[in-house]
Amino acid sequence: MASMETTEVEGLKNVFSVDIAVPRARVWRELTATGSVQPFYFDTVLDSTMQPGAPLRYQTRNGKHVFITGEVLELIPEQRFSHSFQFTDLQDPPSTVCFELEEIEGGTRLTVTHEGSAGIAKTMTRATRGWKSIFANLKSQLERGRLPLKSRVMHGIMRLMTPLLPKNSN
Repeated sequence: MASMETTEVEGLKNVFSVDIAVPRARVWRELTATGSVQPFYFDTVLDSTMQPGAPLRYQTRNGKHVFITGEVLELIPEQRFSHSFQFTDLQDPPSTVCFELEEIEGGTRLTVTHEGSAGIAKTMTRATRGWKSIFANLKSQLERGRLPLKSRVMHGIMRLMTPLLPKNSN
């Protein structure tokens, strides 16, 4: 199964897709799991009630460090999940992230579209690297039962460094 990537610089839009050899329901459960560590998403915890209009945060296990904030915009089980997206350490305005799941032969195609308006260049640069890693990690986690060694090592280092970060609870 192939991975695809589209980048539209002028319109500030990035689209990434990955084919994962597991049923759509399983991809959905991983993607929208709240209250527990999401290893594929840089070991963060998704904190939200997952209802349209509800706040959303990707944070450390203990909740002392919040990396991304937003608001749930749309939730159609096993099909579509969109939310606003803002890195807590950047001054860029919020952007929008939309995950779409499509049933394909042999599994699921997961596509993320991340877009916004002028002024989000730093967000898009960082997020572009992030989506590639997140998709590779999710695929590995669901198909092989674990993250690639490189990601496991990186997450271990990040856990050691996190206490050195200034606390925030956006």
